[in-house]
Amino acid sequence: SNVLQKISQNGDSLSTIDLSGNYLGAKGLVALCDSLTSCAGVTTLILTNVILTDEQLDKLIPYFLRPTSTITSLICDSNDLTHTGGRILFNLARGRPSFVKITAENNRIKQSILTKLAEQCKLNRMAAGLLQ
Repeated sequence: SNVLQKISQNGDSLSTIDLSGNYLGAKGLVALCDSLTSCAGVTTLILTNVILTDEQLDKLIPYFLRPTSTITSLICDSNDLTHTGGRILFNLARGRPSFVKITAENNRIKQSILTKLAEQCKLNRMAAGLLQ
């Protein structure tokens, strides 16, 4: 898509990519991951209301775990995520301490998982010296 082409072309000058309200689908997610590999300056990815499913989220995780990934904030609010997606996000925060913010409000994720996710991100911020 045109949006992903622009991301690839301007990735070094971007700090936030907001794809809110844009349906990505399976092919779009693959293209997004390919685009993000050329975006050394991007720290925030906003995927609000993109109809993101647990399976699609799981396919994004390998990108986030790459040593070259610069993403530290991931917003997945208002999607089609369940408790499985919540656990995927929690495991990402726990396994990649550079993630200082991950949100998944207005999904079908249990509040207990969202609370654990928020606590893990707070621990990550403390470890990074971003909280007193």
